[in-house]
Amino acid sequence: MISPYTHYCKVSEGKYLLMNFLRGTMHEVDEDVIRVLTCPDADRTGGGQEDTQEFLKRNHYIVEDYREDEALVEDLHQKEAATWRKIAVCIAIPSYDCQLKCVYCFRRLRSDIKNDSPSKKLPIDLFSAALDKLFDQEGITSSQLSLTGGEPLLPAHEDIVSSILHEAAKRKMNLLSITTNGVDMDVYLPLLRKYQIPVKVSLDGPQRIHDKRRIRRDGSGTFESIVQNIEEARKHVNIVLKFNADSQNIEYLPEVADFVISRGWHEDRHLSFVVSTIKFVSSEYPYFLKWYDMLERLMELHRKFPSTRLFNFYNTFTNFFDSWLKLSASRKFEAREDLLSVNCCYTPYGFVFDPEGIIYSCTVLQHEIGRYSPTFELYDEERQKMRTRNVARIEQCRRCKYGLLCGSGCAYEAFQTTGSFENPICPLPRDITDSWVNSYLQFLYEMRGKWREGIPHERTE
Repeated sequence: MISPYTHYCKVSEGKYLLMNFLRGTMHEVDEDVIRVLTCPDADRTGGGQEDTQEFLKRNHYIVEDYREDEALVEDLHQKEAATWRKIAVCIAIPSYDCQLKCVYCFRRLRSDIKNDSPSKKLPIDLFSAALDKLFDQEGITSSQLSLTGGEPLLPAHEDIVSSILHEAAKRKMNLLSITTNGVDMDVYLPLLRKYQIPVKVSLDGPQRIHDKRRIRRDGSGTFESIVQNIEEARKHVNIVLKFNADSQNIEYLPEVADFVISRGWHEDRHLSFVVSTIKFVSSEYPYFLKWYDMLERLMELHRKFPSTRLFNFYNTFTNFFDSWLKLSASRKFEAREDLLSVNCCYTPYGFVFDPEGIIYSCTVLQHEIGRYSPTFELYDEERQKMRTRNVARIEQCRRCKYGLLCGSGCAYEAFQTTGSFENPICPLPRDITDSWVNSYLQFLYEMRGKWREGIPHERTE
């Protein structure tokens, strides 16, 4: 019988991609293999059918018993959980203050954050003590730290950010990233250079578009300040340049890509480029674009404007395919380790340190799993709810061939859609999943080997 995790897609005349989303395998095969797969008992002439059936069995495209596959799902989760339980995935929020009022900022939708008055600041002494207690109590062997906000790199917060980075470095935490609007990044260049922490900065279009979306409180734009600060910062630290896409600005990606090339940023080893879907905004936001609709638009742009291929699209669901096909001309497909039983490591294994003294599992879900002020305490029951939200535990996901590609979906989106973060949230409407996956695979196959064509003098890795 065909494994429930097996999928095949026609990519050219007589050629198919055959894959198993549980085993992480993929092969390019001809239509005779697909015939044997779908009709194994049909009478065949020629002597290759037995060899084909052996190939299909050996790579688990066909199986004797589904229970073996279900046991493997559980095994994958247990291995993943055993690894992550010893890792502290920490996010520090210096404050919720920000000097901008971006049109889609999800922070501004929170009723408990007063956007026009200063918020509390992260208590450094309590934060530092909480790290030590966390590491000791949980038996942490590895840790990482990111900073977000509000805006973490406000000039008035330089002492706070310096202390956070100092305490993290003292504990040998991996300094993962700072998400900043980039407006005052120049103030922090000595600190960024000292700790070599990467930054994530957004440009939402050419200047005339960006300056209508990412604006100061007085209504003025931020494009020129950000570009100037990127120019200086890229000499010292790694920068991820994000294009936050919605239906209002996606058409301007070619202009941004051309701007990047005109600046020579595409040849800078310190810079990388991503397209990010705007998420977690109000349901009344008129320009919200579902990620799969946005990706359809991106595919059109990638075909028509080669420069836009500089911008990678990060999505849990599509990463599984991209890692094989997008950047390589090779026809050799190897087993991958991109499968995951949870959608986001922050949800079950993360520790978000809020300025109010609360520890959340996620920056947007606001699911409280403990406190570190006035004393340190973790809520085991609440943490367990998050750690049991995974493909192996959710019936609909454990038997879905796409379960290990989406990891049961985002907990926040599940909460917004179903009223409970413990429910799954499918990455695509069920009635279009197969056709969309096939369309995307066909696109990647078409682009394979020419992904970097048309990008002048791009750096080689």
